[in-house]
Amino acid sequence: MMHHSLDIPEILYNIFGHLAPDQGWSWTYDQLPGIRTLAKLARTCRAFKEPALDVLWSELPDFSALMRCVPDVVHSKKQYVRLLTWCMTVFTELSPL
Repeated sequence: MMHHSLDIPEILYNIFGHLAPDQGWSWTYDQLPGIRTLAKLARTCRAFKEPALDVLWSELPDFSALMRCVPDVVHSKKQYVRLLTWCMTVFTELSPL
């Protein structure tokens, strides 16, 4: 049983935020421990899932992480380009100015 203070999402966001990579990060070895820890926390319990995933996916250095989530149904280069174009369009529409 976990402490009642960990039932408060704002506290979890604050704690998990310290594990997040720095803004403008890239896939470097020194950033991986925090990324791995956030992924493990998201799988630990239901209370940790949403805050850990929100922090983990709050900033992406590039599309490679997002593309690794796509199933292996993209078999041709044409399908890949179409999917990447769609992702870029959605990402551009959702990103703040």
